[in-house]
Order: sequence, then structure tokens, then C-alpha cells
Amino acid sequence: EYRKMEQRYLSAINENTQLRKLTGLVEKNSDFDFELCQVASVSHGVAQVGMVLSKGSDSVIETGDAVMTQGGMVGFVSTVGPNYCEVVTVLDISFTAEAKIARTKETVIAEGDLALLSDGRLKLAYLANDADIKKNDLVETSGYGGVYPQGLILGSVEEVRLDTGGLTSYAVVKPADNISTLRWVYVVKDFRVVE
Repeated sequence: EYRKMEQRYLSAINENTQLRKLTGLVEKNSDFDFELCQVASVSHGVAQVGMVLSKGSDSVIETGDAVMTQGGMVGFVSTVGPNYCEVVTVLDISFTAEAKIARTKETVIAEGDLALLSDGRLKLAYLANDADIKKNDLVETSGYGGVYPQGLILGSVEEVRLDTGGLTSYAVVKPADNISTLRWVYVVKDFRVVE
């Protein structure tokens, strides 16, 4: 009985810590219209990693809305019901986003990759072999086109590799958050578009 109580206590402390971090996120991004959602489930498939969240169209959540945490962007809303929504995460092979390297402002394409999915990684595709990308460089959303807000961290570069043909390179990126352990996220329902 004591161990059960201790487990509930530790779980409550962990949840409280996550919610405090998310509160800081709202204060930092006051121009975003956020909706706090609980992660109902996380699913792992052969070519996909998705989440189901606790809110949907009744909370004015729409397809295409970015989903994020204190760490950064974890995906986008793909399907919406009245009281739930499904999320395609940054690890899913259908995920793609125009991004940039925070240090150099170089524009890149971030996407899910089948070969990296099992390692919990995504990639920056179609890089020139002499691209100025280094280990630990932060990758963030570019904001161009108004699809996602500017400056959401997608992850950090772990290494740069040559593609099979050797003509181009790609970078392996560790996501901003461990998607499997998330309990709470924010859906960005509206934001200021970069001109």
C-alpha cells in the first residue's frame, strides 16, 4: 500500500513539473493561441509514430495545427474529432517541414525517415556535401509559408552522413523531446505569420 502511494506521489510530482514547464512556454510565446491537451496514447508502427490527444474540434483544434512542448515541436494534427485529435509526430515518415539551422540560418528540409525511425531520429535531407552543419546544431522551423510558427525547435544534429550515392549528405537529428514519454502537450491553434 505504501509503495502504491509513493508511486502516485512521484507520478503527481512528475506531472506537476511538466505542467510548470508548459506554463513557461505560454508566457514565452504570448502571441500563440495555445490549447493544453493530455496525451491519451502514443502508437509506434513500422513506418509511423503517432499520438492521440484529449481534445478536438470542440476546442477549435484543426488539422495542420502544430503540436509542441517546452522542448519544441513534436508534430502536427492530422485528424480531428469532436473531443480528440490524432497527431503525426516528427518521427513519422510522412512528416516533412521546411526548417533552418539556428546557427547559420541555412534552410533545410526536416523529414521522418524509415531507416532512422527505430532509433527515434529524423533527418535533414538533400544537403550539399559542403553544407555548414555541425554536431549539436539546433534545427528549428523556418516559419516560411505560414505552415508552422517560426523558431520551434525540432531537434539537434547528431551527425552528418553521406547518402548512398555519395552525391549528397543528410544529417541525423535527435528530436527536441522523447515522444514516448510525453503526458501533456500544447496545440498551437493560431500564431503570427512571418512576412
